[in-house]
Formats: sequence, structure tokens, C-alpha cells
Amino acid sequence: MSKYLGIDYGDVRIGLAITNEDKNFVFPRGYLDTKNVFSQLADLIKQESIEKIIVGMPYSLKSKETDQTKKVRKFIEEMKARFSLEIVEEDERFSTQAAEKMLFPIKVKKIKKKIDQSSAVLILEDYLAKHA
Repeated sequence: MSKYLGIDYGDVRIGLAITNEDKNFVFPRGYLDTKNVFSQLADLIKQESIEKIIVGMPYSLKSKETDQTKKVRKFIEEMKARFSLEIVEEDERFSTQAAEKMLFPIKVKKIKKKIDQSSAVLILEDYLAKHA
């Protein structure tokens, strides 16, 4: 059986989340630095038997594309060129704010890295809820 990978793309870090094989639980999977990200993703895809990647799309509050949306689209196109698996987009508006609220009690120094993976968890959970 295989799993889904959730991605919260950022300029510095890429937050990750992963499902179990039954795709009914989502777990934070840490983050990747953007340097050498595709080789790191290739290793993770193989190691975890990933069948589908869900990438958070950062639209504006008015559903418009932003500069960050364009960066994420470029990242998705590069993944599609490298990996032969399904890659889908999921609206991620408010995922970072929701993750910040969940993690409020954590010390500030640790919170940024936790927000990235927590945002990826929320993106993947939203996708699963819509496609269950």
C-alpha cells in the first residue's frame, strides 16, 4: 500500500506531512530545506511509497494568484517533470494562521519549523476530508 504526501512550500523551508497507508491519519513529517529539495523528495517518495503529492496553493483572500502562487506553480511543474506520480493542488488559505494558533504554547524559537509541517498536516487533512 502507498501513502500521500502533503507539502507546504516556502522560500526557505518546505513543510511535510504524510498519511498512513489507509489514508485515514495524517502525521507531521518535518521539513526540507529548499536546497537540493528534489533529491530529498525523491528519497522520501521511495522510502515512504508515496503515490500522490498534495501541494498547498497560496491564493489571496480574494482567490487571486500571488507571487508566491507563481513560485509554487513552478515548483509543481518541476516535480511533475521529475516524478511520475499524481500531484494535486489544495487551497491553503489560512493554513499557516491555523497552524500558528495550534502551536501558540510552543516557544517562539521552535515555532517556525513546526508551523511549516503543521501547515502541511492541515493541507493534507483538508484534501482527505474533501476526497474521502
